Amino acid sequence: MWFWGKKGKKEEIFVGFADEIGILDLQGVEEYLRSEEVRKVYLVARNPLGERVLEYLKARPLLRERIEFRQTDGIRGELKRIKRANSRYRVRTYDLREFGKRAMSLDPC
Repeated sequence: MWFWGKKGKKEEIFVGFADEIGILDLQGVEEYLRSEEVRKVYLVARNPLGERVLEYLKARPLLRERIEFRQTDGIRGELKRIKRANSRYRVRTYDLREFGKRAMSLDPC
């Protein structure tokens, strides 16, 4: 459908990117998933997940099912591949440094 206004709502894909994914990032994504209808979550990072992050995910199997992690040196290229693969959905891309609890913890005010 080339128009989707008031009648239909397009499903959403959440793509977050950062150098490293931490627990604060996952908590922000978890809150976002509660408030929005998101089909799939992709988290793209340059570095692998840490032990504490993996333990956090083990304690939350529902969150682990909805998130797909991708580790790459070329974040921009990976974002383009994800957008191309999910072209029929609305893809929202967020820098995780400016999203959720991490953004609030870095706020100078």
